[in-house]
Amino acid sequence: MENMLYSTCFLSKVIEEIKHVKIYQKFKDDRASLIKENNEKIGVYCLVNFLNGPIYIGTSSNLATETI
Repeated sequence: MENMLYSTCFLSKVIEEIKHVKIYQKFKDDRASLIKENNEKIGVYCLVNFLNGPIYIGTSSNLATETI
């Protein structure tokens, strides 16, 4: 469990240093524009839960389909 806490803290710091292209502050509210802006785009995405800290990093050949 301690390693998991360390990993989360480490990833939080790394994510702060990543040069981002676009940030959607409210995933649910911004969903329509997120889908429209990322349709058929290939990329890496990172979802951060600001309420309790979990971080999810993934890749997709169509970023819009990852939000459905």
